[in-house]
Amino acid sequence: MKSIQQQDDTAIRERAAQWVCELEENASPEKQSAFLEWLQISPRHVNEFLMVSAVNDEFVHYQSTHPINVQVLSGEIASNVVKLSEPPAPHRIQPSTRPFATKVSWGLIAASICLVIAGAIWFGLRNSILATGIGEQRIVSLSDGSMVHLNTQSQIKLQFSETSRDLVLVNGEALFKVARDSTRPFRVHVNGAVVQAMGTAFNIRRGMRDAVVVVTEGSVRVEPQTAARTSDSTLPENPVHRANIVRAGEQVLIKDHGQSNATGPTDLDKALAWRQRRLVFRGETLQEVASEFNRYNKQPQLQVIGDQARQKRMMGVFDADDPAALVLFIERLPDLSVEHAGDRIIIRSD
Repeated sequence: MKSIQQQDDTAIRERAAQWVCELEENASPEKQSAFLEWLQISPRHVNEFLMVSAVNDEFVHYQSTHPINVQVLSGEIASNVVKLSEPPAPHRIQPSTRPFATKVSWGLIAASICLVIAGAIWFGLRNSILATGIGEQRIVSLSDGSMVHLNTQSQIKLQFSETSRDLVLVNGEALFKVARDSTRPFRVHVNGAVVQAMGTAFNIRRGMRDAVVVVTEGSVRVEPQTAARTSDSTLPENPVHRANIVRAGEQVLIKDHGQSNATGPTDLDKALAWRQRRLVFRGETLQEVASEFNRYNKQPQLQVIGDQARQKRMMGVFDADDPAALVLFIERLPDLSVEHAGDRIIIRSD
């Protein structure tokens, strides 16, 4: 007989699977509100939803290249069901001649399918690509226990092996929470540099030219790719390739070719505001502000015309999913005008 704890875990897991399906079919504001209320009930709800989501995403990708015969798989599951106890006499139940005599919930079937393909899925997570589209964010649990939070329009390549954990941030932004493993270094390659975790959590954002690393826990070592490859050499260290050790609450700017400059303390709330889908601007140009909103919203897209308008400095905190609030704010400024043109909003100097 299942314990109360096991029954609760099964119910939570099945409800998490239902949420994955329901949100894919209908992500209405009411549905999202109910989902958030369910998540807030317990950390177990959050954990089960993340695990089911990760398995679902990777299963879809895996199934596209490795079709699975579900009927055959279901038959294998049924044939492996073993009764844990016999019902008491005299009400003994006679065996059924039907091929699927035991009543199995869809949640158990889904869990069994996940177990069958788990090895293939986790192998895929060891060497695969993680990506998000416009406005999308993902939380992925890696095979080593590390967590990656991907911001909108981001892409990461995983290159895990038995001796190392290497990731390439192709574009976008991600927060890495690294599981300890002294035998396999965890390294993120970005902008010609290598960011190596030293028991830590850190955020990296790759822009058009530069990348910014913000450390939230522990510390990281940042050095050019070429220096990292020769770190075991007996040659004296090249001052140009000297590594930066960045600690919690600090940030480092990585320029082209992997050269990095530590810039000291940083505003962690601002750096991680994207996880609450908030955009914090403290002196950024209007062009940068518009580009940031465009990363989160397919429409309307903001277009800034004229150097004077593009270089105007902005300050404020906005909802990333509400460009209308920014437009309303801009319309109140005396030196800027706003024009609505279909799925575009054009901003220019008066």
